Amino acid sequence: MAANAAMVAARRRSRASESAGRRALRRFVRHRAALAGMLVLGFITLAAVLGPIIYGRDPDVTDLAKGYHAPDAFFLLGADSLGRDLLARLLVAGRVSLSVGLAAAVCATGVGLFVGLLAGTFGGWVDSILMRLADIVYALPLLLAVAVVSGIVGPGLFIIILVIGLFQWPEAARVVRSVVLSLREQDFVLAARALGSTNGRIMRKHLFFHAVAPLTVTGTFTVAIALLTEAGLSFLGIGVQPPQASWGNMLADAQQVFILRQYPWYWIPPGLAIFVTVLAVNLVGDGLRDALDPHE
Repeated sequence: MAANAAMVAARRRSRASESAGRRALRRFVRHRAALAGMLVLGFITLAAVLGPIIYGRDPDVTDLAKGYHAPDAFFLLGADSLGRDLLARLLVAGRVSLSVGLAAAVCATGVGLFVGLLAGTFGGWVDSILMRLADIVYALPLLLAVAVVSGIVGPGLFIIILVIGLFQWPEAARVVRSVVLSLREQDFVLAARALGSTNGRIMRKHLFFHAVAPLTVTGTFTVAIALLTEAGLSFLGIGVQPPQASWGNMLADAQQVFILRQYPWYWIPPGLAIFVTVLAVNLVGDGLRDALDPHE
């Protein structure tokens, strides 16, 4: 009888989640700013992935005679101090910056999901220890922490992704923990416990998928934070290292005052790329938050 009740409850949850998913999709589609952000983000991603192939220029080829060349029919965005094509570098840099943002967000949300599930499901001393650890990590200045670790271990793309992910998980953990705490006393979880399910099975089968939806919102905002962090680190010279291009180290090349004043094509494109990408990601995150809001 308990097994039948659990099966009925599972079917009701499935129908409810399917209906909730359709409602969330409709709300997201009606969010014009989020749709605009999605389109812009899609265009930037396509430009980063396919742009270097279509444009066909080597971003690392130098020609000192063309240093600081203004935009024209050949150099569409001009050339840098070494005569390298800035458009070719901007497109390749997009791959690096977007990869760092996405990979760091996946790392942070993955760690946060695991920690939040453990804290919410087990509670007690496990919850207390994990949440105090989250408080400690959350209190650390992200840019300073990544800068210190990168300075000790050495700069590198993998190190940047790993450190940003490991210092950005507390927000995701708190979101998942709050979802689990609200669900673990629900009838379907209690029925699963009555049938002999272990905490691990309950986390995998009953709580995991409920935590994924709100976690997507946190993950989206984490992408924006990771993009800005990578740009800041590269600007300081401890992020992505030349000759590999990123939007951050392209800005770092334009720190001199005479470049800011006389060669605006040098720094405006990468700065604009960072601004537009972060804005688009935040708009998508706002749309997802509104669409997944259960009170709407």
